[in-house]
Amino acid sequence: MSIKMTAAEEEIMQIIWEQKEASVKEIHLIISKKKKVAVTTVSTIVRILEKKGFVDFEKSGRTYYYHPKIARSAYKKNMLTMLMEDYFGNSKQRFLSFFMKENEVEIEDIEALLKELKDE
Repeated sequence: MSIKMTAAEEEIMQIIWEQKEASVKEIHLIISKKKKVAVTTVSTIVRILEKKGFVDFEKSGRTYYYHPKIARSAYKKNMLTMLMEDYFGNSKQRFLSFFMKENEVEIEDIEALLKELKDE
């Protein structure tokens, strides 16, 4: 899978991942606590997510309940892989170096991480 979501799609997908299953009305209720958005907009984005293969649905009466077709962890891994390929020439070393410098990661943090990885 190498399809990216837009910011609006990701926002709705985050809700679906959190809820495990949700109707458009339920998604709208959650989003509307943060910002004003029309129910029709939420409905359109959910249908786009379905067409892209990120969600599927089950119908119960007149209501459609959407659930993830792809795990959040699988999407994150895919996005991280694409980021490494697009911006770091697929080099894990360059990616990690950039991340550590930008986030001012301390040597102690790196040593603790190495210890943790060795213990696994």
